[in-house]
Amino acid sequence: MRLPMFLFPLLAAGAVVGCGAHPAKAQCPPDLWEPTWSDEFNGAALDPAKWVHETGRWPYNSEWETYITGSTTVADGHLTITSARDTAFDPPYTSGRIKTEGRFQQQYGRFEMRAKLPAGQGIWPAFWLLPNNRWPPEIDIMEYLGHDRHTVYFTNHWGAWPNVPSQGSSYSGPDFSAGFHTYACEWYPDRIEFYVDGVRRATHRNAGIPHEPMFIILNTAVGGHWGGYPDATTVFPQRFVIDYVRAYRHVPIEQRLANAGFESFTGSNAPAGWSRFGHAYSEPGVPYSGSRSGKLFGNFTGSWNSSGVYQDSSAAPGQTWAAYASFLNRGSDRMQGANTASLVIEWRTAGDQLISSVSAPALSASSMLDSYQRIKVVGTAPAGTAKARCLIRFDQPANAAGAAFFDDVVFGPVSCPSCIADFNEDGGIDGGDVEAFYLAWESGDGVADVNGDGGVDGSDVETFYAAWERGGC
Repeated sequence: MRLPMFLFPLLAAGAVVGCGAHPAKAQCPPDLWEPTWSDEFNGAALDPAKWVHETGRWPYNSEWETYITGSTTVADGHLTITSARDTAFDPPYTSGRIKTEGRFQQQYGRFEMRAKLPAGQGIWPAFWLLPNNRWPPEIDIMEYLGHDRHTVYFTNHWGAWPNVPSQGSSYSGPDFSAGFHTYACEWYPDRIEFYVDGVRRATHRNAGIPHEPMFIILNTAVGGHWGGYPDATTVFPQRFVIDYVRAYRHVPIEQRLANAGFESFTGSNAPAGWSRFGHAYSEPGVPYSGSRSGKLFGNFTGSWNSSGVYQDSSAAPGQTWAAYASFLNRGSDRMQGANTASLVIEWRTAGDQLISSVSAPALSASSMLDSYQRIKVVGTAPAGTAKARCLIRFDQPANAAGAAFFDDVVFGPVSCPSCIADFNEDGGIDGGDVEAFYLAWESGDGVADVNGDGGVDGSDVETFYAAWERGGC
């Protein structure tokens, strides 16, 4: 391997980026999603270090388009994939298809795109993932059939050809061709969660969750056996306009909770392993996973009161801790009035005195009905901390009815990633970091895989240099 020429002047100059002005280590990102790769499309052409064109007639799905490089353009901060009618081809349609194969791939994590979709009978844009050299598996983060402007689809496929099971879901909302929207999946070892505009719209749990790195594909098909073919109503050209594509990996949490899914309970339906106050139960009927969830509701005293469940764990000052839980506003027992539910981390002394806390609102009367949403809270333990408490709390200011349901709680300390730019971990960001990175990268040392894609290549140079140049992590 050879280091790109743009780094040699930095080595020669010993280029120093004000050590006193920049932290040596990154703090945990507030949502615990660490960026690993992105394209903001700020150049004048598709970046060949990030993307590969696919060209020719696509042989699957009975599609009609021929993919050509000229259908994919970058300008004004956007990538545009144009689908057009062109009688020089048979069938007479062209479109674009690009992928990150050989440039970037990742196992698990969050993959996100902001885009405005094309529309019309026979128009089929997609944002999806595949592994190298085989199919299935496949994760379709977003597919759209242009004759139905209000519905997007999410699917994962697995198995081995010709036996290819799949699980599919859809979400109906606004006209997705009328403006920009975000589409994302969060891929975990046990599930895939699909999001539109920041709201979870579906969760897939099945035997086919992939466990191997996958690369990103963007394309627009014209025609196909699923959505049908262009007709007299289809207007050409159609444009799939992408603002950005981003990937993240999750900072892991060391789980400290017992009975985090509320599956175990006593004869009074009290959740085993949890301390509780007020009305707090393990409830069958509406779990996020498993067979039960937690449930809280008020005490109906006519004045402010609260109910809750909590667990404590040993902690030390300076540690970063995080809590996650999935919350549900159940339509048949919905939150009412000024009732609220929250997810809280409390910092306590060895004598159980409260020092301080951090919290996140989880539910209120205005919360979406009948759809679990993931809530998180992250904080750093202050001086004097001996215990960290994970608390799920329901507050009832008056006598309004309704309950909070919650499930799959995760709570524990997190190990935040080192600062990429301070590669030699000496407390400053300077030419020594460039030299240390160069030596590791040149030798193929896995520590130089700073973008976490499983290989040591040019994309790691780009990731390191971007962080080093801005003097941050």
